[in-house]
Amino acid sequence: WSLAYAARGPNELRRALSAQYLNLSQLDPYRTAGALRGKRVLMLHAIFDHIVPSDTGTLLYNRLGRPERWRYFFGHLGLFWWLPNEAGAITRWLDRQLPN
Repeated sequence: WSLAYAARGPNELRRALSAQYLNLSQLDPYRTAGALRGKRVLMLHAIFDHIVPSDTGTLLYNRLGRPERWRYFFGHLGLFWWLPNEAGAITRWLDRQLPN
């Protein structure tokens, strides 16, 4: 790993690893998002996320067909911490989406 890292710049290596991962992964959201196109999807997006960087969240949003998206000024863990406060709003969203 260290020899490969030294031979390439960090960004080049990161791109190569990402491309190889997507090539091999069958269950990554990048691949499975197409199955959800046209379905009712609610995306909760933490815009200061460092675990799932915001630009990959935007990529997923586009691959999902631009569903309803709620954006939060949190990071990944902050959104999970805040999530109980959204229970009522998420329930109302589900009630509007699901047939009686």
